[in-house]
Amino acid sequence: MNLTRLSVVFGLLMPSLSQGQSGFFDLQPISDITAPVLVGGGSIPTPVLKAAEIGPDTRFTLPVYDSEGNWQRDRQITAEDAWDEINDWTENTKRKYRRWGDEQVRSQTKWDSELGENVETILVPQDQDQKWKLNEQADKARREQPLRVIQPQRLSTAINQTAGNNSTFGVFRNGKFTSEGDNTKVKVDQNFSAGGFVFGKRISLVNQSTRSDSRSKTTVTDVKVLDKSVFVSRDGTVRGNKQFTRSIRKSKTFFVGLPISVGGTIAGTMGANFDYKADGLAFNGSVEPFVNVSGSADAGLNLLLVKAGVEGSLTFINNRVSAELDAALRGRTLTAALKVQNNQTLLKGRVSIFARIKRLFRGSKTFRKTLFTFGGIQNNTTLIDERLEERL
Repeated sequence: MNLTRLSVVFGLLMPSLSQGQSGFFDLQPISDITAPVLVGGGSIPTPVLKAAEIGPDTRFTLPVYDSEGNWQRDRQITAEDAWDEINDWTENTKRKYRRWGDEQVRSQTKWDSELGENVETILVPQDQDQKWKLNEQADKARREQPLRVIQPQRLSTAINQTAGNNSTFGVFRNGKFTSEGDNTKVKVDQNFSAGGFVFGKRISLVNQSTRSDSRSKTTVTDVKVLDKSVFVSRDGTVRGNKQFTRSIRKSKTFFVGLPISVGGTIAGTMGANFDYKADGLAFNGSVEPFVNVSGSADAGLNLLLVKAGVEGSLTFINNRVSAELDAALRGRTLTAALKVQNNQTLLKGRVSIFARIKRLFRGSKTFRKTLFTFGGIQNNTTLIDERLEERL
């Protein structure tokens, strides 16, 4: 995890581009400098307060966000009123989870040797509506049967799947695989796409297709990563591995007693393996698109804190779809064969954020909130394995 040492600036925090330690964001009061502070998208120079200068009546400029975590305006508040608002948020959150009647907000107190005091920890579980949604998806995945279309001269199967919660982490996969022919032509048509959502932002990771039509005498394969073309072939014979490494980051503000800006990053490899040949009235070979992407998170803060950070790890998409395609007219015999295997692990893991606050004159408090936790959807399925031979 890349960590950033943050500086206390009138209650707002800005990165100073040096490393923190121990998996935490380490906040250090500094003095005798001028630091930039983001206010409504602009930057103004503001002197930094020493920790000793901050008292209950010290006034801070704090951001106000809408329900989507977007900045709306700034407001002035005293340090003492800020802690009262944090306490109000804590009680309201406890009441909300109590109404759901399932997992509850829990509180525990432990001795912190670093601070030399007892620290209360507030444990906020995953949002209940997200938990219910993920459980429904897991049940549906267990019940689902692969789509198989078998006609006298055509074999086909398809993938259409979504999982997760798009406001935090969600994934999608779509694909179609067809092998067909008649007494004048043979044709294969294969396409696959996979991507997801990170904090409400849609990301297309990979789009791959292979199409061959003997009538038009064309065979085309292309691969796109993050909506950019990375490989195109119009050759009848293609063999090899096309693999690409990418990462992308999105951010969103969450409330854990105070606003915390959380960045979500997905990174990994994606592409396809090819081994096929198209020649006249025959296409034979395999195409294997794959995605191996993990998710992670990092946190920045917008209030006077001691430590904050992110815990956990997430398998975003691990998916390999192996398609063996055969379509050929040999003499008066038409052959169509299609075997598609799907090996996947989607959204397995846990991501939570935490913030430990050294409260002015009132002791310290730690907040922990589970952003996402899911056992994942895992299976290794043969979507179709059929072979047709027809005398024309």
